[in-house]
Amino acid sequence: MTTFLIRHSTCPIVPRQAPFVIDPAVRNLVRQWAGERCEYRRLPESAVDIPFHVEHVIAKQHGGDDDASNLGLACDRCNLYKGPNLSSVDPRTQATVTLFHPRQHTWRDHFRCARDRITL
Repeated sequence: MTTFLIRHSTCPIVPRQAPFVIDPAVRNLVRQWAGERCEYRRLPESAVDIPFHVEHVIAKQHGGDDDASNLGLACDRCNLYKGPNLSSVDPRTQATVTLFHPRQHTWRDHFRCARDRITL
């Protein structure tokens, strides 16, 4: 059965995508790669009550796929903040910058811990 969303009365009916269901073995692999920490904030999954998301680093709408190499472990805050974005604008320089990719970049090259904060 296909579910449809009606965006606006003047827009055509758009089929809703099936939810992303991850194989438990792939979820465990991603959790192991991440050291059971959010790959953006390095927050341990055991420190919070909400299970972390296995998210698409490059969203499917931007050509990403369901391969484990395109999946990352993220706390709900980081996953919702990042969304499907691939880049952002640096507020200091106004330059467009590529966002951190946990399978291609080194965390220490993108982030720095300073007391109780993580900075870019």
